[in-house]
Amino acid sequence: ITSLLNIPPCKIFCTPLGVSPHFKPLTPDEKRAARIRLSLPSAYLLHVGTIEPRKNIPFAVEVFERLSTYSGHLILAGGAGWKMEGIWDRIKRSPRRSHIHWLKNVADRDLPALYGCADALLAPSFYEGFGLPPLEAMACGTPVVASNRGSFPEVLEGGAAAILSIENSTPWVDTLQELLSNPPTRNAAIQRGLSHASRFRW
Repeated sequence: ITSLLNIPPCKIFCTPLGVSPHFKPLTPDEKRAARIRLSLPSAYLLHVGTIEPRKNIPFAVEVFERLSTYSGHLILAGGAGWKMEGIWDRIKRSPRRSHIHWLKNVADRDLPALYGCADALLAPSFYEGFGLPPLEAMACGTPVVASNRGSFPEVLEGGAAAILSIENSTPWVDTLQELLSNPPTRNAAIQRGLSHASRFRW
């Protein structure tokens, strides 16, 4: 901006997006009530975002398929996007397709419950301009595994999330298995996420 438009640096401000206050951890009782109210499975991985190619949802499906010891589900929460036909074709071919669900219209008031009941949020996007769902998930006490593309390395810096390449699904599978099976690792990730998300308030 400075070089192209000749604007002094002192007049340039970076304003990140913020996490609204209603994104916060749920109590055990609130989780039980949310599972009943939203008909959520007892265990699931979550992806939040429009169903479109740049979200790299087939990669999330591949990771889910390779978690052979995980008996939970994969929930895709978000509206219909462009060129989504190929994504559904991939899901239909999945051997675990009966455990993959699409929540098309999730009210904003229900998002904290959806995040808070999830075992982890998967964000394997090819590109993000900012990427608010990982921060919302962290604010709700849910560990995040995200790609090293777009804005994620900057927005999720400092070890708050597991930032991994999308060239190979094996590190994703290994990281999730550790988060799902090792309580100290999971609790540490949750605390880092809560601390990091608290920096992004309106």
